[in-house]
Amino acid sequence: MDSDTVDSEILQRLSTKLTAIICLSVSILFLCVHLIVFLITEYERTIMGKNFAMLCLTMLLGYLSYIGNIVLQNSIQSCIITVIACHFLSISQSAWLLSTSIETWKSIKTTKTQQDYELKNSWRFSYYSLYSWIMPAIITAGTMYLEFGDSNWSNELKPKFSDKSCGFGQANAFFLLHILPVNVNLAINFSFIAATIIKLQKMKTETLYYHQDMIKEFKYYLRLNGLIGITWLAGLISEYTRSEAITVIYVLLNAIQGSYIFLIMTFHDKISTFIYYVDTEYDMKMLNENESDDDLSQSERLTGMSDSTRI
Repeated sequence: MDSDTVDSEILQRLSTKLTAIICLSVSILFLCVHLIVFLITEYERTIMGKNFAMLCLTMLLGYLSYIGNIVLQNSIQSCIITVIACHFLSISQSAWLLSTSIETWKSIKTTKTQQDYELKNSWRFSYYSLYSWIMPAIITAGTMYLEFGDSNWSNELKPKFSDKSCGFGQANAFFLLHILPVNVNLAINFSFIAATIIKLQKMKTETLYYHQDMIKEFKYYLRLNGLIGITWLAGLISEYTRSEAITVIYVLLNAIQGSYIFLIMTFHDKISTFIYYVDTEYDMKMLNENESDDDLSQSERLTGMSDSTRI
């Protein structure tokens, strides 16, 4: 291999890494905006809103870990840390995706008002949190034990992290410890999405009108699920093929996720609603003040008339 070919490959890899860093940084920025909007808008503190915020948080931390995996490839120690972080956050993201789908199905299925539902089911978020954080932590701990433990039976399932690939070095371990738990979560997730669609088709027209806000959120979430599914497929192909072109596609799809959440689910839906809410509150406040001023003026006029009468 001549020097020109080597230089061309190096430039191509640097270009791929730079593209990944730029695209993921944009997505991180958009996800940060969504989380800030979630924190400052009290009417978004529903169980569904909390679940989706945790999903966005795992996506954000996953992107940061992925960037770290790209940048910190100078030693095996840094590779292991970033790979384990990506491994944990990827499983956690699939778990929060599942939790959000379950909550969507549950909330559309109920006939209670939103306030009653939130009061009686606030405990559900704790269960979602336990599953979506503890389950990935247990799998990640098992992965680390298989890699660094002394047991003989774990040799066939050792991840075999290396600085060359900066990822799982053994296909069996990658499938059992990463692909399988993520796919189980995604399969159950899509079954709840299908159940929600069937439920919506069976609901009466007046009930659909009653749940119109939730249905709109579900449509946004359904499109995001499709995008996440395509992204996950591209990431899986990229992991096995190590193709630079597919890696770029995978990174671009991740960037589109953050952009979609910001443009459709945050800016169009959340921020516009928040602005309308603030404007409405301001208008109501001004109206009440004007009514108070009118009542005071009328009272003063009546008082003046009574005083003049007495004179």
